[in-house]
Amino acid sequence: MSSVYLGKTLISCVILFFVALGWMFFWTRYIGLKRVKDIEWTKQHEWQMLLCITAPDWLLLAPILETCIFQLPLLLFFSEITLFSGTAILISAHLFGLMHYYKPILPPFVGIVLGIATSATPRNKNAYGKGKWLRYCSSGPLALVEGYLAVKYHSLLLPIVVHLSWNVLLFCVSFILRGYKTLTQKCTR
Repeated sequence: MSSVYLGKTLISCVILFFVALGWMFFWTRYIGLKRVKDIEWTKQHEWQMLLCITAPDWLLLAPILETCIFQLPLLLFFSEITLFSGTAILISAHLFGLMHYYKPILPPFVGIVLGIATSATPRNKNAYGKGKWLRYCSSGPLALVEGYLAVKYHSLLLPIVVHLSWNVLLFCVSFILRGYKTLTQKCTR
């Protein structure tokens, strides 16, 4: 892979990253910081929060940033799959899984940019306790696949597309479950 192609890929990723961040910043300011920080308001306007703030994070920011953090070093240091590169992929995947295990509901950089206190974002610190292992067990294998693709095909774009596809699937499932939850709550009232 030429350094020109890698440079163009990184520039494209940076542009998309800042477009998504700008989108989130705009909608947070449009909705109003006081409303976004208000837990009761966010519960009542879950769909707005999901589409305006959560979707850009899941669908653009996370795939680009996380792939650059965890797969770009693999791409830069290894040109083929060997025992040594395989070990590095395993370590990277484990770190990726641990990051998702300990990850707050909103990533700190998003909270800082949007002016939201991330420590106040989780409604209950133990609410997602059981989901931690699920996040670890699902994100670790994803990072293995991404690391393998990055080294095997010497491409950063392919792991980003795989990560984006995975997050789209999770976002759709979350969207369906939230819609189902909202509908059942309205029907039982």
